Amino acid sequence: MVTHGKSGGNGFSMQTITTGHGPEKFAHLPWLKVTGKEPPWAG
Repeated sequence: MVTHGKSGGNGFSMQTITTGHGPEKFAHLPWLKVTGKEPPWAG
């Protein structure tokens, strides 16, 4: 699992996670963007 965030004052306002899990597993976390593990050039 890889995470990346953008700082927004008092902490992170948006996090991006790369995972093998589907985005529905994290739907309860509106500040989290889920991406797959496939590289962008493998489309």
